[in-house]
Amino acid sequence: MGYEPEVLEKGIDFFMPLIHPDDFHLLMQENAKALELANHPEHSDDNEVIAEFQYRLLHKNGEYRWFHTYETIFSRDRNGYVECVLNISVDVTQQHLLNKQLEEEKISAQKNEEELRRSEERYHRMIAEVQDYAILLLDKDGTIQNWNLGAEKIKGYKAGEIIGRNFRAFYTDDDRQNHRPEKLLKEATETGKANDEGWRVRKNGSRFWGSIVITALHDENNNVVGFSKVTRDLTERKNAEERLKKYAGELELRNEELIKTNRELESFNYVASHDLQEPLHKIQVYSDSILVNDFQNLSETGKKYFNKIFSAANRMLQLIEDLLAFSRATSPNAEFKYTDLNTLLNEVISTIHVAIEESNAVIDSELLPFAHIIPFQFRQALQNIISNSIKYSKVGITPRIKISAKKFITKNDSGELRPNCKYLLLTISDKGIGFDQQYAEKIFELFQRLHTKDEYLGTGIGLAIVKKIIQNHHGVIKAKGYPGKGATFDIYIPEAVE
Repeated sequence: MGYEPEVLEKGIDFFMPLIHPDDFHLLMQENAKALELANHPEHSDDNEVIAEFQYRLLHKNGEYRWFHTYETIFSRDRNGYVECVLNISVDVTQQHLLNKQLEEEKISAQKNEEELRRSEERYHRMIAEVQDYAILLLDKDGTIQNWNLGAEKIKGYKAGEIIGRNFRAFYTDDDRQNHRPEKLLKEATETGKANDEGWRVRKNGSRFWGSIVITALHDENNNVVGFSKVTRDLTERKNAEERLKKYAGELELRNEELIKTNRELESFNYVASHDLQEPLHKIQVYSDSILVNDFQNLSETGKKYFNKIFSAANRMLQLIEDLLAFSRATSPNAEFKYTDLNTLLNEVISTIHVAIEESNAVIDSELLPFAHIIPFQFRQALQNIISNSIKYSKVGITPRIKISAKKFITKNDSGELRPNCKYLLLTISDKGIGFDQQYAEKIFELFQRLHTKDEYLGTGIGLAIVKKIIQNHHGVIKAKGYPGKGATFDIYIPEAVE
């Protein structure tokens, strides 16, 4: 073309004006036709769609030169649409000049054949250097006529080892028995082109996943005289697809196991809520009756044992109720609603009013906002935290619990919180016995206690329930402890849940 490589930096604005005005419309039509075919749903999985056309470009010296172009779909985006196109253009100006001379001057056929031969030699030299594609020329029976570097790289044969053999050599035994190579040639003969993907065999016996396009070649009378065959090695893509397929299968199996486990848990919940609680209630009732009516008739040891039975039954019933509360906190069908937290807090205070009155606890709350929450679960979380603050208050000192709230937007580096997201921060603090900060994570674990049951009653499930509920809200809960000074719980809830 006569231009320095730097002009390529000007891009399409430089290239388009070089197209001959008489060829511009035809060129746009050919490109549009090829892209429409490539982007059609029926061809969305094709890796290559080849178009051929000729047009003229302006040389730097001011004359137009003819080019024969082969257009190949090089890559697609994640949606299957054409992303990059590879154009291989051969300067065939001499062929056009030769044809013109034949028409105008009726030059000898010998000169025409020589010029064509030279043009073909230039084309074959260009094809021979392509390494990412195996480009072959087959006769009408499928016998290999030429071999490029890409074919040697992908299939492993030297040109002298494979030229003259049938292209069936690249197919697996099953494909050869099913006559797949012959079917592809028949399809290309009847429709002009055949596309295929499948396992192919290299010289060393190893397999690769090949994507191929076979195009029928015709003579001047439109008779098929051979085929061009372009192959691309897509083994890495195929292996990745197989890994994804295997992972999807494993994931489906695990989901089935989880469904089975959930059913078993539902059965356990039923047993826990009915079959286990019923005998415990009887133990409580009969023990209480004996302690009330026959207490004086018992020995000191009997009194001691009945008190222990009654106490153990109470602890067991509390444990069952807490486990049921924990299982309900994992409910996948919970509905989010915009809820007034002040109303929710009043409901909690009403539920635990006995504990509040007995301890003379003071709950000091700011005016709280509305929040996008699961009401019954969030009510349970508030109740557990406030109850904990009352339970772990200092002996002889009135429990004081402070509740506040604020909204803010996170930054890019917000740790566990989503970046650039609007959050509600609800803070609940007390002046109780507190805890050592090294246990800030442990207190949220199931059955974890920092004190014995003789010091403080409880099952070690309450805060585990709270954490699970906050996770259900796509939020985060953090605890800060100050031994002898109190504890603070910070609850972060996103304004809206996806």
